[in-house]
Amino acid sequence: MRKAAIALSLILWPINLIGQVSVVTTATACPTCATSANNLSFFSATSSAQLRALITDENGTGAALFDGATSPTFVTPTIASFANATHNHQNAAGGGSLDGAAIGSGTVIDARLSANVALKNADNAFSAGQSITGNLGVNQTKSATVGVNILTGSSGDQQDMIQVTNTNASGVSAAALLRATADTATVSLAAHGTGRTTSRWGGAIGGWVEMFSGAGNGIEIGTTNAAPVKIGTNSVTAIQVDTSQKMSLPVEAITAGTMTTVGSSEAVSVDVTTCRGWTNAMVTALPTTAGDIAFGTLPAKTKLIDAAIIITGAAVGPTTVTVSLGRTATTYIDYIVASDAKATANTVYGDVSGERGTNLTMYDLPSYTGTTVINAHFVSTGANLSTVTGSTGTVCVTTRKVF
Repeated sequence: MRKAAIALSLILWPINLIGQVSVVTTATACPTCATSANNLSFFSATSSAQLRALITDENGTGAALFDGATSPTFVTPTIASFANATHNHQNAAGGGSLDGAAIGSGTVIDARLSANVALKNADNAFSAGQSITGNLGVNQTKSATVGVNILTGSSGDQQDMIQVTNTNASGVSAAALLRATADTATVSLAAHGTGRTTSRWGGAIGGWVEMFSGAGNGIEIGTTNAAPVKIGTNSVTAIQVDTSQKMSLPVEAITAGTMTTVGSSEAVSVDVTTCRGWTNAMVTALPTTAGDIAFGTLPAKTKLIDAAIIITGAAVGPTTVTVSLGRTATTYIDYIVASDAKATANTVYGDVSGERGTNLTMYDLPSYTGTTVINAHFVSTGANLSTVTGSTGTVCVTTRKVF
């Protein structure tokens, strides 16, 4: 109304106004008009899709998520950095795991490692400079009493090994070793490169494999159970120490016949004593009143130095049973003459001259080029040998290689 009155006055009185003209306005309330004092709740409810439509740089679709949302799911998100994160990065309530590739640096304590974590690089080998403190178990539960426990734990038809390799062929120090040290005692198993010139055991060690003690009281080789020790070449036993500590030289000894070995062949200087025994079953296998049980075959270039027969079980049955030893058919009495096999146990034949045959001269050399069979000859009277019971004994022969 005031604006209209002013306009009318200007029309009615068209004169020059000197002075000031004041215009007063009065605001009128507008309940449906938004002002800067309003928040978004002033407007009607807006959906996530409607909000996304008004944003020009949005990423993704779906409902908007806010703090406290129940079990939200992000599909394959990429999180650029955890540098300012305050959570522990576990992916489950009370615990979880991260892929190993996500751990770039730092130390992971043992409690966070499962029992099958492999400390290796891409080549299935320990990285350079890696060390392990405390117990180590490989494919096995580690022992609480053993400091380092390396066990294969396999059960397949395979060869499990610990291998140390050095392929250098010319270096004077090149070698691959396994070494154990306790206090001052040290033992090493070494494979030497062919270029090594160090001399041990009478020659250069290049190309050789050796087991040696470098400190301590010495080296012991043996078994702690009732088992022999063998040393051989070309897959053949050259020296054997049996469980009664007797040393035998099987290559030099008489080859086996029908009799079974008693103890072992004992090496005394260059002489070899071979003892083999007969059983009653061997005697009864002889069908008539006479027969032979082969003691063995004497190698070429071998002298027979001594021989003896020891009765360990008296023969029972026939009227008489005798046993002799020799190399000459058919009586085989040239080493030990026919002796009573019915004698009591521990009777020895060959320890007096009257029991020794014509060839038991300490230098009998049956053949320089060929082999010779030595037989124990059994004879019975009154019944066949097949009726004998209780007969057992041992034959011992000492030989010497000529050249």
